[in-house]
Amino acid sequence: MNLNKSKLQEMCQARGWTFPKYSSNQQGPPHRPRFSASVLVHGFTFNTKTMLTSKKEAECCAARLALAYFDENPQPPRPKCTKCFSFPAQPSHIPSLPQPSSPGLPYLTYKEKEIWNETTSTEGKKDTSEERKLWQREKHQLQLKNIELENQIDMKKIELEHCRTELQHMNERAESEQKKAENLIALAEKRKRENEKLHSEIIELKDQLQAKQAVNEDFEAQKKIKALEQMLKEKAQELTDLSEFYNALIFKERSNNDELQGARRELIEGLKNHSKIYIGVREDIG
Repeated sequence: MNLNKSKLQEMCQARGWTFPKYSSNQQGPPHRPRFSASVLVHGFTFNTKTMLTSKKEAECCAARLALAYFDENPQPPRPKCTKCFSFPAQPSHIPSLPQPSSPGLPYLTYKEKEIWNETTSTEGKKDTSEERKLWQREKHQLQLKNIELENQIDMKKIELEHCRTELQHMNERAESEQKKAENLIALAEKRKRENEKLHSEIIELKDQLQAKQAVNEDFEAQKKIKALEQMLKEKAQELTDLSEFYNALIFKERSNNDELQGARRELIEGLKNHSKIYIGVREDIG
């Protein structure tokens, strides 16, 4: 299509005319623009009536219209003011302009003018109908995409709400486990203090029994001493078991704390990732 522009420029250069001057007009939505163009040659302006898909195509169409006119009118007189012609994009459907009978501006007879108007009107209605159908189809596709995008947004909202609920439940479970661990630690501390007190009492009783044994080697005293020694051993073993339980409880509480903190960090990172949603809604024009 660039061949038409090149031919028109070569023709102007060969005839000593000023090089063609092109201008264009853009219409339609930004995602689906349509272009019309005009070219000024030797005082004559040729316009494309049909909107085309690109500026380059519209300019080439205008150049083709100018070439068709100057092929039929090799030496047209230069008008005193700019003469404007509007043709459809396909000149093959339009009757050719007649040669002027005398020097002056080109003209059309009444009948030829009627044929011209009828042809251009039919072409214009056809183009308008096709563009309307295309626009309606694009509008429907845009509506479907918007509905799909809204559904995706709703799904993301539901998923985000589910994650928030899960995080809340995890926090509640963590608080409950922490309270249980604190209660167990407090109970272990209480048992430890009781055992220490009992151990002191046992030592005191043992000293008393030893003193009595030195004074009186009574059989009953010996029996009581043995019973007290056995009790002392049992209490010492109980104290050892409680100490081991206390240490295991502290270790478990720390381990649970670390697991809960790790799970909380992972869920927070997941919530951050779900929050990054780019929403683009194309503007509905017309």
